[in-house]
Amino acid sequence: MKNTVIALLALLASAGSLAATPWQKITQPIGGSAQSIGAFSNGCIVGAEALPLSAPAIR
Repeated sequence: MKNTVIALLALLASAGSLAATPWQKITQPIGGSAQSIGAFSNGCIVGAEALPLSAPAIR
C-alpha cells in the first residue's frame, strides 16, 4: 500500500512537466514575412526558408 501511494504521488508530481508547452505544439513552419524575435543571443526567426543540407557551392 505504501509503495502504491508513493508511486501515485510521483506520477502526480511529474504530470506538470510532461504537459506540452505552446511552443511544443507547433509542428510545422509558420508562414509570413521573415522577422526576428528576441535578441541575437536567445532569439528565433519567423518566416525564413530552410537552407539545403548540401549544395555544390558549399565545401
